[in-house]
Amino acid sequence: MNQSTQANPLSSTSGSGSLFPQSCTLVIFGGAGDLSRRKLLPAIYNLGLDAVLPTNFAVMGFSLEDLSDDSYRDFARSRIEEFSRQTLTEAQWADYERTVFYQRGTFDDPESYQALKRRLEEVEPLWNVKHIDHVQITVAEQEGVGTRAGYYEGAGALRDMVQNHILQLLSLMAMEPPWSMDADVIRDRRLDVLHCLRPLSRRVVEDCVVRAQYAPGYFQGEDVPGYRREAGVAPDSVIETYVALKLFIDNWRWAGVPFYIRTGKRLPKRASEIAVQFKPVPHILFNTDMSRPLEPDVLALSIQPNEGLSLRIATKLPGPRVRIYPVKMDFRYGSTFGGQSPEAYERLLLDVMAGDATLFMRRDAVEASWAWIQTILDEWEDSRALAAGILGRHLGSRGGGPADRIRPIPMAGDMTGPTTPDVQDNAPVPVSVREIESQLDSAWENMQREAVKIGAAVTRASMSNVIIVCDHRDQIEDLTESIALLVVRHPARVLLLAAGADRGQPVLAEVYAHCRRLGDGIQLCCEHILVEFYVEDVDRVASVVRPLLIGDLPTALWWAGAGTPTSTGALFDTLADLGTCGQPDG
Repeated sequence: MNQSTQANPLSSTSGSGSLFPQSCTLVIFGGAGDLSRRKLLPAIYNLGLDAVLPTNFAVMGFSLEDLSDDSYRDFARSRIEEFSRQTLTEAQWADYERTVFYQRGTFDDPESYQALKRRLEEVEPLWNVKHIDHVQITVAEQEGVGTRAGYYEGAGALRDMVQNHILQLLSLMAMEPPWSMDADVIRDRRLDVLHCLRPLSRRVVEDCVVRAQYAPGYFQGEDVPGYRREAGVAPDSVIETYVALKLFIDNWRWAGVPFYIRTGKRLPKRASEIAVQFKPVPHILFNTDMSRPLEPDVLALSIQPNEGLSLRIATKLPGPRVRIYPVKMDFRYGSTFGGQSPEAYERLLLDVMAGDATLFMRRDAVEASWAWIQTILDEWEDSRALAAGILGRHLGSRGGGPADRIRPIPMAGDMTGPTTPDVQDNAPVPVSVREIESQLDSAWENMQREAVKIGAAVTRASMSNVIIVCDHRDQIEDLTESIALLVVRHPARVLLLAAGADRGQPVLAEVYAHCRRLGDGIQLCCEHILVEFYVEDVDRVASVVRPLLIGDLPTALWWAGAGTPTSTGALFDTLADLGTCGQPDG
């Protein structure tokens, strides 16, 4: 007679049938008793040495003895030294003891079990539905369709980017920890995520998927055509160049956490980024002001072009008053290790030659991703009023418009601006955002080299963006002195907009840096970018300013013109809107 047994949801099997547990916390009832000291604690230590424990693993001892975490770790160490089959070393013990915890209690006391539950919640990993509010994945391109119109007219953003690139990012970010670095083990974990994607119904597609095309306008100060005016594109094309969607992964870790995905062409900056926003803290202690609640913590993983990560947290400002302010801890591979990271295809080509398939999608994963995407394509195909579904948007915008109904906030750390200061005061030149960023990068490298020669260090610092507007060139010199004083006390990236250029003249720009010596050979440097424009070129100047704002930082607007802001309504309204671009809640 055949009997079936239910699979253990906390384990998986390799091809050889060996068990490999997933992330968990092991509670030892009677954790300070004889069985624990002689057998269980040494056994767990040996399993760790044999590399068969899951990545996120912890041990919680539960017993009536009055012990703390530290004293229980001392107890475990002494018993491992006495009874373990493998010798304890300091390096191995340092890894092990971080996973050991203790909760005092008795087996017949309900309150003891409540206390145990609270302790388990404290040591529980953060990477799950309990702590994460939502996840956003952005793959933004600056370029238009260019010479790819022939291909793009038959594909669109959904097929071109979402089906492969973005779903790969999603599966890498959301997969369970692999038990080894073997290619098929990692690809199995990624496939699990694709299989757990919540199926899309017709109603869900209508509510949770948005598409758009880029329209004619200004892009970084230059006139560019809309998609339908690109060479090789049909004048009545309904192919999407922008897609935003909301999806869910129905498994134990992610059930109920919304994932917001977006990709498009002609966006302000080229950027691939994953932002994980944690849930807000309760309205107690430092978060009692309901009108100004603390901003949630955000972990932003920058994939390109500036590889690195940042963590936005709330901290207390120095001084006797309790003032909480969001700050960003920022790490960049380029500035930390020097030089540029290899291009993605350089690594992929080496993997091809070496036979390493880890970063490539396996056939079953390709089929799973297409099966999920096909529902959207079928819905779009069945809805014959396609033109109504393609909503135009201003070129160079951050998405906006229709996507707002499925996204709670703009990308928490996306479109991160240049991360390097500059020392340059040449005559103004016709603006090019890419050239400005190139000058910033080049000058930062020069300053780093010069600092090394004298045993010093240069640190870039920005706590905010500041947009200053003046309506006459005569104000520039005085405002430049004010900026130098401002950034000494309040490090910021400052954009000084001088509405003094003549009609028909291109937008002009130049870059500066303000440095302050902090002692011990350290200089703190902040950027200052001067932009001169004709006052009626509102959209043109907006297309220049937007990509120069540092993402995930608050933005202040300082009106230094002679008139009141309302007297120049269009310009002020546009800049006030830009002022929200650097704020995660904007």
